[in-house]
Formats: sequence, C-alpha cells, structure tokens
Amino acid sequence: MRQFKSEDYCKDNIIVIRGSDNILEDVKKKYHEEFDEALVKYNEGKRSDRKIQDYLKYVSESGKNDVAAEIIIQLGDEEFWHDKSMNLQRKMVPILEEQVRHLEELVPDFKIVSAVVHLDEHSPHAHIIGVPIGRGYKRGMEKQAAKTKVFTQDTLKTLQDQMHKHAERDMEAHPEIFEGESLKEIEQGRNSDWSKEFYITGSYCRLKAEKSTGKKIEY
Repeated sequence: MRQFKSEDYCKDNIIVIRGSDNILEDVKKKYHEEFDEALVKYNEGKRSDRKIQDYLKYVSESGKNDVAAEIIIQLGDEEFWHDKSMNLQRKMVPILEEQVRHLEELVPDFKIVSAVVHLDEHSPHAHIIGVPIGRGYKRGMEKQAAKTKVFTQDTLKTLQDQMHKHAERDMEAHPEIFEGESLKEIEQGRNSDWSKEFYITGSYCRLKAEKSTGKKIEY
C-alpha cells in the first residue's frame, strides 16, 4: 500500500471516477468479463494439464504480456499548479473525467477498469488502469491481453494527436484555470519517443501538459 506522510493528505483529495478502491478485484472482474468465453473455447478438448484454469494468473506468471497497463493524464505540472487553490484544482475533476471518456472512445480495446483522480500530490492528474485486448489470434486463446497489439506506433500517434486536440478544447473551455496558456504544437518524431517510453516502462505511458516560464504548455 502507498504511504501518505504529508500533513496535507486527505482522502477527499483522491476521487475514484471508475471502478472501486480495490484495483485487483476490478481487474479480476474485467478478466472474467472479457476472457471467460475465449478461455472455455480454448480449453475444449484439451488434456487437463494443457488447460488454462485461471487466465489472469496465467498472464501474470507467464511474463509474456502485461496483466494491465496504466496511463497517467495530467494538464499542468508542479510549477503551473503550485499557487493554485484547492478549489481551482477540484475543477479539474470533471475535465479529467472527460479525458477518460475521450481515451475510451479513441482506444475501445483498452478496457478501463479503474480511473482515480489525485489532488493530493503536486498537480491534479488521473491514474487510469486498463486491460488492453488483442483479438484474432491463431495460437493460444483467440482473445488475449496484448498491450503491444493495442498500443502500436500508429495507434499511439493517433491517440497523441486526438488527446492533444481534446486538451486544447478543454483548456479553452476553462479560462478560469488556463487563461493565457496554450499547448505546443506536436513536434516531428515526438510520437516515436512517446511510444518508446510506453514500451520501456511496461506499465504506463504519460500524457501531460507542462508549463515552463515564458513557454507554451507541452502535451
């Protein structure tokens, strides 16, 4: 469990917008929803020692695929938020909820099981846990947990472009927070660096907008 030592910590500053406060149970439930049918089909006619009894346990122990992936969405870094009131930070909750919905629409095979907004750290942000699902496999189960099939170079570029546009609209709709700020244009080759970061971490990719003095926010 995470340890909170800050005197400013308050459970009211952690808002669960998807799932429950038990991420493991949320992941288990999603695995049953998404994979039980494919698991039954895969096990048909197989010897007992060849059957997969628990697909979540199988994925976890095999080490070939990640059980789930995490995405962090953040608008504004510590420097941007350090002098903003908690009331202003709370206005980010519905904005981050909207970003989660955009993500869901853009990547339908990333099945979100948990989304939690944190106002207890240096800047408001959302931790999103989801199960990436690949389909149409000829070997093994027809449907499998497959991050690298869902988050390809092309899908990462599209995701970055579209989330950039959504972020711009959200910022324009909330001048009380972002007045005078804007997003940088997406740099050539940036999506390549971003996708590498996603694969290297193995657990999350980061979408963030950061404000530097005299510079535009980057996303």
